Amino acid sequence: MTRAPLPRAPANPGKAMTCRIARWALPALLAGGLSLAVAQSDGQAAKFYEDALKRYEAQDVKGAIVQLKNALQQDKNMLPVHVLLGKALLANGDAAAAEVAFTEALRLGVNRAEVVVPLARSVAAQGKPQQLIEQARFATAGLPTNVQSQLLLLRASAAADLGDTRSAMRYIQDARVTDPGTADSWLVEASVRIRDRQFAEAQTAAERALALAPASAPASYMRGTVAHVRGDVPAALNFYGKALREDPTHTEALVSRAGLLLDQGRRTDAAADVATLLRSSPNDPRGHYLKALLAEAEGDTAATKAALNNITALLDPVPIEQLRYRPQALMLGGLAHFGLNEPEKAKPYLEAVQRMQPGSGVAKLLAKIYVAEKSNNRAIATLEAYLAVNPRDSQALLLLASAHMAQGRHARATQMMQEALRADDNPSMRTMLGMSLLGAGKFTDSASALEAAYQKDPGQLQAGVALATLYMQSGQADKAVRIASNLVKQRPQAAGLQYLLGSARARQGDVAGARAAFE
Repeated sequence: MTRAPLPRAPANPGKAMTCRIARWALPALLAGGLSLAVAQSDGQAAKFYEDALKRYEAQDVKGAIVQLKNALQQDKNMLPVHVLLGKALLANGDAAAAEVAFTEALRLGVNRAEVVVPLARSVAAQGKPQQLIEQARFATAGLPTNVQSQLLLLRASAAADLGDTRSAMRYIQDARVTDPGTADSWLVEASVRIRDRQFAEAQTAAERALALAPASAPASYMRGTVAHVRGDVPAALNFYGKALREDPTHTEALVSRAGLLLDQGRRTDAAADVATLLRSSPNDPRGHYLKALLAEAEGDTAATKAALNNITALLDPVPIEQLRYRPQALMLGGLAHFGLNEPEKAKPYLEAVQRMQPGSGVAKLLAKIYVAEKSNNRAIATLEAYLAVNPRDSQALLLLASAHMAQGRHARATQMMQEALRADDNPSMRTMLGMSLLGAGKFTDSASALEAAYQKDPGQLQAGVALATLYMQSGQADKAVRIASNLVKQRPQAAGLQYLLGSARARQGDVAGARAAFE
């Protein structure tokens, strides 16, 4: 599997805010008109509903959904069932079905204040942020103050998804005026500032959130995220740890801390966080990606493949349009398929990420896919756009030179490597320079470049093979044998290198040595 850094920031950081609506909405459903509606409904339907409510409160979401659907078979107009079904479906990740349930509850006459926030969440989860901005059903007029605030913050996240930072900040300010005493608006502001790479402002907002809610796991997590993106690893680990002391199953803190620990080589500590994450959030693909990285580090190919397959099983059934504003999910889908050697399946995920984030490193994976399918012009265009943002990425430069060589543009590849070497004397670039010169028929210059690359790094396999071949062709069999012997020592099980050594020894006149290598 190709190792790529796990994306750190949440796909939609605004969704990490404390959800105060959840604390009052459910009791509200059990009082007044809704409880009366249950009492007046069919007796069997009411029993199904009561059992579903117990299951929902015990976090048996799937069991609650089954019982709620049973209740609707008895009485399809049972208002509280539709409301609770929407909440359960949303918690189970079925945002489209949740929207249907909430919409039906509105049709049956539920107070809009009771469902508008989870309805907005279900729409946002389907990748439809424009609806939160434009549709009248998400208007704030007539709603209680705290509901208005939550809805405005969801609109802020939607505007940020659409790239409209100015509108996002306006919604945040409106929410702050509406409900000034909570941390939520500062949490959303911090996430928006991070997206805009305004890290100082993000830290100020995160600190305000933490001051208002010092025992809040989301506030500690957000403060850790700011430290993380600013490169302050000790502070990030400290705040992630604080968040997890407040809430041991806080998904975002577990993901972020496990990724940091893995980067530091602390695999045992990372594995503990990943195990907790997979128990508490088994359907989060990030947990399976972290598990794949841990398995790869241990050399466990079967476990790596199993974890990657879990990611694709979770993401492939979701319409790609629904993931449009979730770059983490898109990236993980692409990385998983790429790691499973399924480039055609990886490509739509990676292309979607590139459209959202033109400077993302997925451009290099896409370029590899394009080169493999002989779409070299697409590879070149993709890499040139990436290098305009990341001009010193040596891996991308090597890929671009390789793509030019595949098109027969050896002079262009040579020029690129010569320019790159003036800034960084990299053995891989010297190897590529030698190969481009070889492709152009400049054998003497090619040999000089390959010798320099091989002397600086004897592990440069391509340089060693090409150099040994050049030595054989120029009658320098002794030099060819020396290099081929060194390569075989590094990779004794590589049949191609044994063949190279046998050929060099045959040129040298060592028949017995050649036979041994060929055998």
